[in-house]
Amino acid sequence: MAKPRSKLPPREAILALADEGGRLAVRAAPGASADAILLPEAGGPLRLVLLRVVVAIFGLH
Repeated sequence: MAKPRSKLPPREAILALADEGGRLAVRAAPGASADAILLPEAGGPLRLVLLRVVVAIFGLH
């Protein structure tokens, strides 16, 4: 059975975070309990947060 897809923020909200060169500041958090892409909180740093479930293989990440 396929995993359910994560709900993504609107495309426009993600593109609004890009700098003049079209680059995004990203913080990746492996080992999360669920996959997600989170927009920054009001007043916080302008970066996306990527949460990714990582399955350990042979006890290593």
